Amino acid sequence: MRIALIYAGTGDRRRDAASGLRMPPLGLPLLAALTPDGHDVVILDDSRRRIRFNERGMGILSMLSHGQNARATTFDLVGISALTPTAERAYQLAGEFRKRGTTVVLGGLHVTTLPDEAAPNADAIVVGEAEELWPQVVEDFARNRLRPRYEATRPASLVGLPTPRWELLPRGLYYPLRVIETTRGCPHGCEFCVVPRYFGTAFRHRPLDEIERELRSYFPKPHPFFERLRRWFPAQSSIPYFAAKRLLYIVDNNAIGDRHYARDLFDLLRDVDVRWIGHTPITIADEDDLLRRCADSGCLALNIGFESLDQEALDALGKPFNRVETFERSIEAIHRHGIGILGTFVVGLETDTPETFDRIVRFAEQTHLEAVFPLILAPLPGTNLFERYDQEGRLIERRWRDYDSGSVVYRPRRMGTRQLFDGQRQTFEQLFSLVSIGRRILRAPRVHPLFFLMLNWEFRAKVKHIKRAWTPPPDFPPLMSEER
Repeated sequence: MRIALIYAGTGDRRRDAASGLRMPPLGLPLLAALTPDGHDVVILDDSRRRIRFNERGMGILSMLSHGQNARATTFDLVGISALTPTAERAYQLAGEFRKRGTTVVLGGLHVTTLPDEAAPNADAIVVGEAEELWPQVVEDFARNRLRPRYEATRPASLVGLPTPRWELLPRGLYYPLRVIETTRGCPHGCEFCVVPRYFGTAFRHRPLDEIERELRSYFPKPHPFFERLRRWFPAQSSIPYFAAKRLLYIVDNNAIGDRHYARDLFDLLRDVDVRWIGHTPITIADEDDLLRRCADSGCLALNIGFESLDQEALDALGKPFNRVETFERSIEAIHRHGIGILGTFVVGLETDTPETFDRIVRFAEQTHLEAVFPLILAPLPGTNLFERYDQEGRLIERRWRDYDSGSVVYRPRRMGTRQLFDGQRQTFEQLFSLVSIGRRILRAPRVHPLFFLMLNWEFRAKVKHIKRAWTPPPDFPPLMSEER
């Protein structure tokens, strides 16, 4: 049986080009590894290489993982993963496959959030984490007894997971690094975040011995040339690790959610000898031992959600542990340990005004944040924020593809919709201007300057897509102007 696992794009090449970094995705390679034996599986990424259908035949025209030329291909079963901004494209893809007689299963975060919406667009849907459901879906389909709905009754176990089938990813679309997940879940109730509803509010861990086996399969004992190369560079240089492709991305939402587990994980990463990037809250700077272990483990950079420079906004979001008054001191501590920071800010919050954008730029340059991403608030379905804005009548757009942090789908309180839309783009352009890159990366303290120059240069190239891919929203005035 031939099976295709597909990441849906947005349906807009410019938006897909503007979105994110070219990190290898983890979910579908893991599902491919969980697929029962005896089936031919391919992975397609519609966001990186758009799927084109052969109108004269029964298949699709696509660049598959092991081929260099487009060819017509048919599948027996297709599984499509959808986030909210890609849901409409996922439904479109599903419809095209079903027209050609292919059975389609839809899953992912958006399907879990709105299963009744997704169900008419597929032969079956998967609600919740798919690890324990997907093998049953495949077996049921093979026996001609596919059910219309598969729903997880408990969080998936992270014990005994197979090594993802990375060889199935289309070639040439992603960075040459490995991706791993060590924990899931989050107990914090941030108003704009859907993670607790999907992954649960309790932290779950993969066994460290299983993580070690996987990592050592990716990163065996270094070749003697690596050791010689490392001696040619300063002790903290990451250039040898890039040359040897000993690079890792940890996708956990919070790599230090369980401090005891994080310490052991950091010790393991140090022993495997890699350079890695992951996500933590700014509070990692409050624990010197944890931060030291993080640095010793080979951490290149931490992705930290600052969200706002206004404490009132942070408290309202459900992130009171982010303390604006300590941001600068915490950044200095992280930099002292040789770790860079990828900082994210959410713009369009209740306290934000047109002056917020300049404040973010000044803060980023004064504190030398290595990369900064100003994201428009996206009230995703399934979050408390969406429910509140819906009840308040503040949503101005219902197309899911616009719930992507690049569109304005609601009315801000203290600035107009166009002010928010234009301000976010101007801020992005400022932050990735040559002047700002120089101020943030090349002035002391310099942390892995070559790596972050390359990273900033990639995002600088995205500015043209960001400025063109989105249509400006209707020009509504600030909501507070009508509340007086």
